[in-house]
Amino acid sequence: MKSYLSCLFVALGLVACASPGTPPPAADAPPLQEAARTLTGRNGIEGRILGRLVPGGSFERLEIGMSRNEVEQRIGPASEIHAHASGGGLIPFYPGSGWNTESHYIGEGRLWFSADSLLILIDAREPAR
Repeated sequence: MKSYLSCLFVALGLVACASPGTPPPAADAPPLQEAARTLTGRNGIEGRILGRLVPGGSFERLEIGMSRNEVEQRIGPASEIHAHASGGGLIPFYPGSGWNTESHYIGEGRLWFSADSLLILIDAREPAR
């Protein structure tokens, strides 16, 4: 058994060493995505912005910490909404709701709202959903 594992690790090491690396991007090529920006929004709510917002797009009018109602008043309803159980929702006798929601906007990206319906994430990396 030990010799089998040794051979497996050696083979994996050879494959990893032999596989070609990703070529560096051209000097004039734009970056694929902007790094995540963490910031503090309304009422001290911390959130993140991922990717590059569409210039002149509706996501530019949003602020971290806005309520879902404020967001929908500013940019309209989402084209698709998904709910996800947060880690707190899996704890027995958890006093909170434990659900986060994800709203998709065609051509813009997606927004994540906390269990309190506050905007915590603006993700502009997937605008064509």
